[in-house]
Amino acid sequence: MLAGSAIERALRDALTVFGSFAFHRAPFQAFERRGAPRFPGERRLEVVEVREETPDAVSLFFERPEGAAHQAGQFLTFVLHVGGREVRRSYSLSSAPHEPRWRVTVKRVPGGLASAHLTEAVRVGDTLRTRGPSGTFIWQPADAPAHLLLVGGGSGVTPLFGIAKAALDADPDARVTLLLGNRSPRDVIFSEELASLAARHAGLRVTHVLETSLVDGAPRRIGSDELAEALGRADLDATRAYVCGPEPMMERVVAELAARGLDGGRVLTERFVSLRGAEDAAMKLPNARVTLRVTGREAPISPGQTLLEGALAAGLPLDFSCTMGGCAACVMRLVEGQVLMDEPNCLRDDERGAGLILTCVARPLTDVSLEPAS
Repeated sequence: MLAGSAIERALRDALTVFGSFAFHRAPFQAFERRGAPRFPGERRLEVVEVREETPDAVSLFFERPEGAAHQAGQFLTFVLHVGGREVRRSYSLSSAPHEPRWRVTVKRVPGGLASAHLTEAVRVGDTLRTRGPSGTFIWQPADAPAHLLLVGGGSGVTPLFGIAKAALDADPDARVTLLLGNRSPRDVIFSEELASLAARHAGLRVTHVLETSLVDGAPRRIGSDELAEALGRADLDATRAYVCGPEPMMERVVAELAARGLDGGRVLTERFVSLRGAEDAAMKLPNARVTLRVTGREAPISPGQTLLEGALAAGLPLDFSCTMGGCAACVMRLVEGQVLMDEPNCLRDDERGAGLILTCVARPLTDVSLEPAS
């Protein structure tokens, strides 16, 4: 059972979107994941440095809160008020656990409310509301493989940079291969820092794949040849891969790695799907309302609402905690229908494959039917 203060915080979060409801009940399922702590409470972090990384990417630095820690690869969720509305967005920490300051790197997205605000309006001295760190796309010293393969596209480098620094801090001679795809040299985030890191660590190999380098007249992208070169003569049984970036790139890379025998729990992925994209898709539903069925009860879901928002507004007793996709307290199994989830969130690929969703960040694209996850 949640403590009273935790309930009050959760209710305040919920009420800002969908009004009041009468009760909250204890969780009806256990959902544990090793190495991923539940979402802590909200923090207010003061910006101590703003650094331009590329023409459209900015790093925000914060002093690490006293007693706080994170694991390499995790993300922070920001609660912002932009244009008269509250928006919540998650961004990976590009800092490593041993570094004294937290660092979040944001790439400006065309039409993106949060990314435009964070990259253009935030200044040193501003205070931002955050939650986390959270997420399961993590590297831990106890699980360090003999060879670490990090594959990223665009801003997908942000958690990979933190992972690479953490691995090399734990073992300066670690074998780390970083394969990065970008449009052009000016779009490479952390370019100088990566070069400096590689100069200090002989085991780090950084390869850039640029679309401006044409192959048979077509833009060059990370594919079979690039992965074959990155793997080289590495022992696949001793390799773990982390893949982060646009969905088409990730699908291509994961398929190529599987074809070479590297799959399952040795390949971790982190998705970056625009929350704005999820909202827009949900708002374009052909009907004004969608029906959610939970254990025989139904609730109308208005276009753009999450399943949790609509269900609680109708009085259905769904469990929840962070409301931002970071703790898995609201996990359920999708029996019928389609949803679009905001990314990144804390679900692993095997959990997604088992039909699990997070109702707090899932917006229905059709009628849906849900059941408890266990």
